[in-house]
Amino acid sequence: MEAARPAARRIAFVFTSMPVGGAEDFALGAGPHLALDFEAHYVCLRELGRLGEEARKEGRPVHLVPVFSSRWITPWAIRRFAAWLRRENIAAVHSQTHHAHVFATKAAKLAGIPSVVHQQKTLEELPPRRRRIFRACVDRASHVVALSEQTARDLGEALAVPAGKISVVTNGIERSIFCPPSDRSALRRQLGLPDGVLLAASVGRLHHHKSHETTIEAVALALVAQNPAAFGLEGVVARPTVRWVTIDVPAGEPLRRFAQAAGIDVAELRQMNPHLLLARTPTSESGRWPLTLTPDVAAKLDQRLGEVATEAVRDDRIWFGESVDEAAQRLGTTASVLR
Repeated sequence: MEAARPAARRIAFVFTSMPVGGAEDFALGAGPHLALDFEAHYVCLRELGRLGEEARKEGRPVHLVPVFSSRWITPWAIRRFAAWLRRENIAAVHSQTHHAHVFATKAAKLAGIPSVVHQQKTLEELPPRRRRIFRACVDRASHVVALSEQTARDLGEALAVPAGKISVVTNGIERSIFCPPSDRSALRRQLGLPDGVLLAASVGRLHHHKSHETTIEAVALALVAQNPAAFGLEGVVARPTVRWVTIDVPAGEPLRRFAQAAGIDVAELRQMNPHLLLARTPTSESGRWPLTLTPDVAAKLDQRLGEVATEAVRDDRIWFGESVDEAAQRLGTTASVLR
């Protein structure tokens, strides 16, 4: 008689929710390919999200553990999640997003099980407070997975993570799904598209900062520009193509200083760099930030960049319930500067 196979060890992929996104799709795609002695479970701490709901309907083990119903991560919520991990006999946890890192690493430590932090973004994009929180998560984690060799080097240099604690696992592609179709006409009929219609695809989470609309608009403009007669625009003279160059400037500095040095106003600078939402260039580990400018503006700024005085930036914390005037007095500055 053959010995009974031991029960598979349960691995929990932890998320706040599972909307249409890369991290969520990665976990759902990786689950079926785990070794036979592992079993993938998916945990949502606030709501299931679209992918979570679809996966549950397909029979996947998707669990809703509503311990993160507000914006605050509390010790009570961590304890509740740790109790759930023990009750469900979870052997290890995996996390890929900021809040999930905090919940997974803290709860796993309380439950006495390993945790894996999967870092998929460059550390330069992390604000100072998130960087401190992420560092604590990495310290608690049993192991860290980096998306690329560069991210692994960043983890070692910026957070002093030992090389032996990091594994590099690049994103894969399921070739049985993502491959050139043998019959494109059949695929177009399946999608309800005529043969002559251009099909543009954009991969990424359904969120405005992924710029799906911009991609579609750019493809449409390029199509019209290449075939003006087909759209009734023959005889229309197109504007010259705008050339762009990138120039590195100090990080964390007011945009008005760069605008003044380049001989333009801040509104023009923002028009060339619409991703800059604050009044300063973002902070970065290197201390530099790239600005996208037209060649003539870039040349002016490059000539006068040395004249841009560096303004000291402090990272301080405002106490809960503290007024701006009280904080200014405590920090030795004025309320207008804080505002």
